[in-house]
Amino acid sequence: MHVLTRRLFRFAAATLIAFGIATPAAFADDAAMRSTDRHQPSDPPGRQGLIVIGHRGASGYRPEHTLESYRLAIRQGADFIEPDLVATKDGVLVARHENEISGTTDVASHPEFANRRTTKTIDGVPMTGWFTEDFTLAELKTLRAKERIPAIRPNNTRFDGLYPIPTLAEVIALVKRESRNGRRIGIYPETKHPTYFAREGRRLDGRPINTSLGAKLVETLVAEGFTDPRRIYIQSFEFENLIELKKSLMPAAGIDLPLVQLYDDFQGATPYDVAYNLAHGANLDAIYGAWCRRRAGSMRARVTGRSRPNPRWRGCARTMPAASARGRAACCRARRWLRPSMRMATARRNSPGRAPGSCIRCSRGR
Repeated sequence: MHVLTRRLFRFAAATLIAFGIATPAAFADDAAMRSTDRHQPSDPPGRQGLIVIGHRGASGYRPEHTLESYRLAIRQGADFIEPDLVATKDGVLVARHENEISGTTDVASHPEFANRRTTKTIDGVPMTGWFTEDFTLAELKTLRAKERIPAIRPNNTRFDGLYPIPTLAEVIALVKRESRNGRRIGIYPETKHPTYFAREGRRLDGRPINTSLGAKLVETLVAEGFTDPRRIYIQSFEFENLIELKKSLMPAAGIDLPLVQLYDDFQGATPYDVAYNLAHGANLDAIYGAWCRRRAGSMRARVTGRSRPNPRWRGCARTMPAASARGRAACCRARRWLRPSMRMATARRNSPGRAPGSCIRCSRGR
């Protein structure tokens, strides 16, 4: 499984902006949309070992997560475009930064939807507004996108009210149309709040949402005939939905796509599915396997305020594979949270040159 930190992801997004080597004025009008492709053919994408990701599209020039933003990103040289995916009331995946849409659409100006404004708790955070799971696709299509952060991207506000909310199927159709002149464009979708949509979230009427974003994603990819593993990376900040994709959803559909585990703060952030499962007493062994022994103790302390071991974790692996450790950090000094997990380093506690309980990779004691 590929690993991409948030910092690296932001770097990839910044790379898109730098790639065109142009000032904002160069793309200030619609002529940029009609220009010929400047990017040289690359088949498959990233043949030089690097790929350019249009994070939310060309969000510095058009309101993010619109077809116009994605199209412009492709014209500027993106190999992949990155839609954030949430679900509608009727189970269709659409591209929005969040399922709360008051900041990215003109929903507040639609009096017919005024009574759908509500407060919900999303991943432990109370949010007030309008939510995609309370709208059918047909209803969402009556809304128009607007700039999410006008104080930072004021030029984008002139496009407010012009573009509809795209579905994942429409994003795929765009990518297919723009794959020409030797270029094959890919998508880099992120499932947003998968635990909320599948298990915790409620609709406006109180009924469970009960929608698997992973299942809907695979269903759409298969239906659209877009399953080339060279053109798709599926990413998430949560663990469980990627495990579900790897172990059940993709094998059942006969596809095998690369998965990307996104990370937040290594020290302070807990993926929400882990927090949810800990709070609900789930069997972590059954969900995460060997992973839980390595991280569950510190996460449980953050979530519950207690650090005493949980009996459910007795079956977890006691060591951290060397390959996994190497993939995450150079040594314990680089990622302090790895040190308690590196019991592989302490099997020979009295080895010459290392203090008892030291890290085998940098000889630093825990």
